[in-house]
Amino acid sequence: MTSYAIVQASGKQFWVEENKFYDFDKLPLDKGDKFNINQILLVNQQDSVSVGTPYLDSEFSVEATVLRHLSGPKVRVYKIDQRRKLERLLEVGEV
Repeated sequence: MTSYAIVQASGKQFWVEENKFYDFDKLPLDKGDKFNINQILLVNQQDSVSVGTPYLDSEFSVEATVLRHLSGPKVRVYKIDQRRKLERLLEVGEV
């Protein structure tokens, strides 16, 4: 069985393994930057499981690299106010 860890990043929990790709939301890092994830909830290495309460000690860390930033398409929002007869179009983009 492969080694894995359950970490908390971007307000969500992820099951992470070596040499896999994951999408984290809105990290203030540039492309190519390396960062450590210290909020580790569980680690499984060769069938020995370590569980944190709520996080594990500093002896465990997960190192990751930013490969690219994803952004979705712009969303068009059309608002109508019937009382004032106001119509407007807003374009909201993901940043």
